[in-house]
Amino acid sequence: MRNDLIVAILGLAVLILLVGCATIPDKASEEAAEGVSDETEEPAEPTEQPEEPTEQPEEPAEQPEEPGEEPKEPAEEPEEPAEEEEAEDSTELSCDGGEYLPGKGFTWKTKDGNFGLRIGGRFQFHWLLDNYDIHRTTRLDNNAEFGIPRAYVFLSGHAYKEFKYTLSYRIDKGLFDDWAITYTPKELQKKIADMSLDITAGHFKPRFSREFLTSSGGLSLVNRNLADAEFRLNRDYGVNVTGTLLEKKLRIDLGAFNGLADSSSDNTGFRLTVRAQFDLNAPPATQGDLKKTEKPAFSVGLAYSLENDVYDFDGNGIYDDNGTRLTFDWTFYWMGVNVLGAYFARTEQNQKTAGPGDPNEKNRNAAGYSLQGSYFVLPGKLELIAAMSYIEPDVKDPRARRGNSSGWKHESRFGVGYYLKGHSLKIQADYGNIRDRQTHGSLDDQQVRLQLTLGF
Repeated sequence: MRNDLIVAILGLAVLILLVGCATIPDKASEEAAEGVSDETEEPAEPTEQPEEPTEQPEEPAEQPEEPGEEPKEPAEEPEEPAEEEEAEDSTELSCDGGEYLPGKGFTWKTKDGNFGLRIGGRFQFHWLLDNYDIHRTTRLDNNAEFGIPRAYVFLSGHAYKEFKYTLSYRIDKGLFDDWAITYTPKELQKKIADMSLDITAGHFKPRFSREFLTSSGGLSLVNRNLADAEFRLNRDYGVNVTGTLLEKKLRIDLGAFNGLADSSSDNTGFRLTVRAQFDLNAPPATQGDLKKTEKPAFSVGLAYSLENDVYDFDGNGIYDDNGTRLTFDWTFYWMGVNVLGAYFARTEQNQKTAGPGDPNEKNRNAAGYSLQGSYFVLPGKLELIAAMSYIEPDVKDPRARRGNSSGWKHESRFGVGYYLKGHSLKIQADYGNIRDRQTHGSLDDQQVRLQLTLGF
């Protein structure tokens, strides 16, 4: 029901904007000449100066007594009054023709700049070969398959200049991934030139893990590492306040969320997050030094999450236990080199009284880390990647184990990427091994992955 309502609202908004963005059909017609005098670049002014209609179409309205002094600036001055008006006239919705920005999609905006719309998408098609250890009896020891791990349609833009909106729909899963509105107080921004403030509300990624905050289309390898998948905070309903200091080098995020990633289970809990990130020389938002950064660029982040009633410690299906998460991450770019790493820690706290010897008597702790390096041997085209990640659960607690697995896992991967149009069009391939420590030994899962990414 909620998705149907979102689709209906989205369709109506797009229809209104596209209709409003339709260019005026005939500038020579009498209706266009009478109704749009200041907003069109060629208003019906030639009646006053029929001998020079093409050289000075806008000047006579402002300086009729000096038609020939400024023939070269007809398009600069007339748009000033239109921006100063409060955009109450419906004619303000007229737009310039749409344009395409590589990797960002098709864009439209009103002439006064108050409204904008961007439509884009990303599709990933991959082939996966899995070679399991023969001791793993519940799954095939060899498996090869084609698949579409992600197929997105994105809509984003702004309204009244102070509000930005984003909406993404996953075709492969048939659901909306992100929908959020961000408010930026413009008047406040004018008073604090070297600072900024944004307030975001909706369903989106909590600002916690750097790799998960990086778009899946901007990764160097085919997918994110095991440690990030284990410790990250998935999308959730909530509010996030973002502030920047020191000429936007320091970013601080404060968030409050429901606490359960799918937000579908009944719970009375919540999750509070804080993340501080310092950037030097504006490092890219994607992995891999695609543009061969000439000045060393560096970013370091520290994030913490306080979680209330979001864990099911005793496995009874009720999320009534607390916990905390911590991550420290960093990334470095210089001359085609990109190195990044992260450390994770998590504590699940039992809120019930347990008897001596009961596993529930103690808290459950887990940790992990990841490290990745890449280098463009052909600048902007061919990238080589090596990565590893590690997960160490609280093996002292039997409930932390997963079947015969102790939960301890180690992943190592080597990959190559060929970029035809940056991250918008690229081919990636990698080989990896995931070692799973069992109670009776260790099992290996060897994988070969090949992926094509197309973004527009």
